[in-house]
Parts: sequence; C-alpha cells; structure tokens
Amino acid sequence: APIMFGEAWVATPAPIGHRAETRGKIVASTRPRNRFYRGQLVRAMLGFHEFQQYMIGDFENAKQIQKAGDDHPRAVHINRVINDRIDNLPGDLGSAIFVLEESLYYWGSGDEQKVVSKPHLFLFRESESGQVELVTYNNPEGINLENSDKSWQLDYNKLEKSWFPPCRYITKADGFHLSASTDLPNGLTFTLSEVIRKDQLQVYEFLTTADGKLAGVATSPEPSNPSFAYKTPLLYDRK
Repeated sequence: APIMFGEAWVATPAPIGHRAETRGKIVASTRPRNRFYRGQLVRAMLGFHEFQQYMIGDFENAKQIQKAGDDHPRAVHINRVINDRIDNLPGDLGSAIFVLEESLYYWGSGDEQKVVSKPHLFLFRESESGQVELVTYNNPEGINLENSDKSWQLDYNKLEKSWFPPCRYITKADGFHLSASTDLPNGLTFTLSEVIRKDQLQVYEFLTTADGKLAGVATSPEPSNPSFAYKTPLLYDRK
C-alpha cells in the first residue's frame, strides 16, 4: 500500500523475494527505484514545490538565543513571494519565484537596543537538472523594501543581478543544503551556508581572510563592534 511522505504518495513494493499474481501468472516482483527495501527508508526526492513551502513564511531564532552563553542577536526572517509586485516579468519565468527576504537583527536591549534591517531580493528557480538555483539581485535604489509596505512596485527590466554568482542547493534527506563562496576585492572571501528545512532555516553568512581566519559576519554585524563574529549559524524556527 502507498504511504504518505510529506505531500507525495510513494508506493511501497512487496518485500524482496515476494511473488505477485498478475493475470493468473506468477511473476517475480521488480525493484522500482527510490523505494523501500530491507526495512530501509529511502526518502522521496524533495522538489521545487517543497522548497517553496519550506522557504516562505515568518521565522525567528527565539529558541536559539535562550540558551545560556549564546552570542547571536535576536533575528527575524519575513519571506514572501513577490512575483505579483514585479512588472514586466518574462513569459518564460515558469515556476520561478522572486522572494523578498526581510531580515531584522536586534542587538542589545532596552533603550540601547539597535535594529539592523537587511532586505534581500532573491530569485529561486528550478534548474534543468532539477536542483533549486539561487540568483541574487541588487535592491533598487530609493525603495523601502518591506513586505508590509504596499506602496512599492518593481520593474523587472530595471532589476540588476548582484555581485554574488548564481548557486545551487543540494537536495538531501532533511532538506536543501547550500554552501557557496566568492572572493571579494578586499582580499576577503564571502561564504553563504544554508540548510532549508521544513520548519527551520539555518543561515550563516561570513567573511574569511586569505589564510582562512574568520573576519566577521556579512549581513548582521554588531553596530558598535563590526568585527565581532558569532561562530555558528543562525537557527530560524518557523513561527
């Protein structure tokens, strides 16, 4: 009988050595790929649809920062598909989605608290090989990119790709994994490391020197101490 995995029905074949009756004849069962054998579960491949479900929503790292000794800032992700807020989208865009990732980082507390806002404009699309590909775009000048602000509308023909090259996620049993690096003009290397799971985003954007030493975090520096760098990823749980 088929069983439910995520949102996909996956058929379970008969055990090894089982023989099934078909039209009055006894035939040996065959082994379809990506199924269940000898009690081992081989997960059905996660696809672009699942990636969208995992990526879109509201997330925060409240659980992470409650742990004793944690040095991460309070952080919030608000991710929304904004295809309907971009004019002149190409007809061959297919299932690709533009996402406004609105990131907020809270440093300090009380009257001394400082909030760093970092909106990011991303395009996610499915490659010919079935992998999820990330393309980053520069934020248009003069526009306050907040998901809650309904006053802005973008023009696809005026969007510019950023300096960060396109990269692809690797699909694993627990979600979508990404590790991509690029060299910067100042001699540093920027690395984006992500794991996109059903109810959690694991994100680490950091800078390293030529000899591999950690030089800082790229998108959420502590305002009064920009060289400070937490050494483990931010863990955003779905609200």
